Formats: sequence, structure tokens, C-alpha cells
Amino acid sequence: PEIRAICEKALGALEAAGTEVVVVDDVFDRDPSLEWLTLSVAANLRTVLGADPDRERWGEIDPHLSGMFEWLEQTATPTSTLEVQDLAHSLNLRLVELFHEAPILLTPTVAGHTPVGDAFGLVHGVEDSSWVRFTYPFNLTRSPAGTVCAGFTADGMPVGLQVVGPQHGDLVVLRMLAHLEDTLAVDTVCPV
Repeated sequence: PEIRAICEKALGALEAAGTEVVVVDDVFDRDPSLEWLTLSVAANLRTVLGADPDRERWGEIDPHLSGMFEWLEQTATPTSTLEVQDLAHSLNLRLVELFHEAPILLTPTVAGHTPVGDAFGLVHGVEDSSWVRFTYPFNLTRSPAGTVCAGFTADGMPVGLQVVGPQHGDLVVLRMLAHLEDTLAVDTVCPV
């Protein structure tokens, strides 16, 4: 509730400055976390294997990361990456529809409170491994995106407002980020 309230206040400031806000309840019909995880772990594995193809330094890898590599190698199929690409295409088609209604999409950057250290973020007070669920769909679609500080939680943690644009809409995203920074005028030095 706190993250949403801070982001809604930012939207209110945009409306007061003359921006028309169109509310979209759900952008996608499901959370593509597994597909994103498959693709991102595969990309990381490719990078690591490129540097250490014989796995001679495998023991130096963070245990969480090596565990994800093992998960991928046990669960991925020859068609897994293609299935992820198919989903990314479907998500892109949905975004094309959305960007016919509105030129830009604004969402909270993350679904809950920013974590401290290496913990997961909190969503409704509970640790949630998908606390970044508002970011990875746009990594899958390769949509231009950025974030601006919309304020701070009561405990001093930053709250981001994510700006997502249509394919090749990088300039639109950058302009909106600059407009948000000017409109919100948030002092980005933590108040605590």
C-alpha cells in the first residue's frame, strides 16, 4: 500500500501538471517470471562458460548462482529458449495494443519494499522472490525503460516510478524521466 500510494501521488502531480493519465489495471495476463529466469540464467551461464569453458573455477561461483545454473541444466529443454522468445513476442503484441491507448506506461519499479542486503524485497510484509516482477517483463520484451525516484517509504527506502516506452521509444522514455524529475522535484538524498 505504501509503494502504491507514493506512486499514485506522483501520478497526481503529473495530472496536475497537465498530463493525461489513463489507468490500465493489468498489463499482462500472467507473471512471466519462470521464462525470464530461464532466459537470464541461460545468458549468465553462457557468459560464465565463455570465461571458464572447462569449469575449472566453478567452485569460485556464488553458490546461489551455481545453483541456478544447475537448475537450468536440469530443467531446460532444446526448445526452452524458443518458448521464451515466443512469450516475449506475445508480450510485445500486448504492449503494441497498450501503446495505441497511451504513449507511455508508468508502473512502480518494484512490487514492494526494497530489501536490505541480500534479502528479497517485501511484498505486503512478506519476503517475495518476485518483488521485481514489474521489471522483468520489459527485459523480456526489450522495451526501453527507466526509473525515477518518486519518494521514500517511512523507513527511508527509495520508491521508484518506472517509465516504459514502445519499441525504439528511448527518447520518449528519457523525456518522460526528465519531466518526472522536474515535476516531482524529489530530493533524492534519503531523509533518514
